[in-house]
Amino acid sequence: MTGVKDLNYPEFNRVAEGLRAAGHEVFNPAEIKLDKTGMTEAEIYEAYMSICLEAIEKCSKIYLLKDWNKSSGAKRELKRAIELKLEVILMGDFVI
Repeated sequence: MTGVKDLNYPEFNRVAEGLRAAGHEVFNPAEIKLDKTGMTEAEIYEAYMSICLEAIEKCSKIYLLKDWNKSSGAKRELKRAIELKLEVILMGDFVI
């Protein structure tokens, strides 16, 4: 998440681990491997968003971390999830 220490990867990874332990299949944006060579920050952001929005097409639900509403990317992902009528789970609704 842009603007958060370590892009919030530790929290993404902690939550993904807990969801997987509970038997869920998880797409974790922190696990995306992207060759950023020669890319601007804007291009990197859009490349990540493209991958995430494509992944949402294959999901049945979306899990939003704490402070998701401070993230422009999470807002875009939520908008797409709503368009697809996916179940939306907010941090705290699922105990890990």
